[in-house]
Amino acid sequence: MKKPKIQVTITTNELNEQIKEEMWQLYRDYYHYSREYFIQRIDRNNYFSFYSVNGNLVGFTGLRINRTEICERECLLIYFGQTIIHRAYRGNALIPRTAVKLLVKYWKDLVMGRIYVWADALTYKAYLVFAKTLKEYYPAYRSKAPQHVRELINYVGEEYYGDAFCRNTGTVKKDTVFVNDSSTIIDTEKEKDPDVLFYADSNPDYINGHGLITLAPMTGKNYLYVILKCIKKTLISPKRRNCKLVKAFEPKTSALNNQ
Repeated sequence: MKKPKIQVTITTNELNEQIKEEMWQLYRDYYHYSREYFIQRIDRNNYFSFYSVNGNLVGFTGLRINRTEICERECLLIYFGQTIIHRAYRGNALIPRTAVKLLVKYWKDLVMGRIYVWADALTYKAYLVFAKTLKEYYPAYRSKAPQHVRELINYVGEEYYGDAFCRNTGTVKKDTVFVNDSSTIIDTEKEKDPDVLFYADSNPDYINGHGLITLAPMTGKNYLYVILKCIKKTLISPKRRNCKLVKAFEPKTSALNNQ
């Protein structure tokens, strides 16, 4: 039986109420949020990546794209957050596919080495999106972050989280545990993975909902790693063979077309 294709569509944050309600209905089962706070959060993002199957929304990622200058370097910062993917459709490299589409759109910045992607990793799973997809990312157990990367982490931490951000640890304090997923608890078996162990050591208060600012420069090597990740996921199984990359920003038949 042929598996349905998962379509990836990136759009600006000009969402009608129907789309917002579809997003909330998908999101509410995985996070301890009120609908009011959820709506406040999605308004902070200027783009979204939507994942759909046969016109039905199965997931999305919030994107915040802005330019700044750190250590006399012009930088294009791309935030990945507020991500939810229905359990039945996880493991299809949807976040790397989103990254590929964005890097194609901003190819000039990619060539100039100005793109940095970042996230506030509330769980080890969010951290592993960086650790298992990219060659270079920070913080990491393999290498120490260079000065300009540390300045970037401090910039996004203070710009978006204010006093909740700790410069010494790179973590963000939360008032509550937002993630409603028991599989994100780190046990001794998971700590056998050095990346998971590093995350637990760097952000021991993840159990209380705190996040770890994670950032990666999109170098040519990292871009290649993302491409290979997408290809690998496509070839592993028949299901993934049908999850082909779609052209960047190409209109698709999805819930977004109802706007």
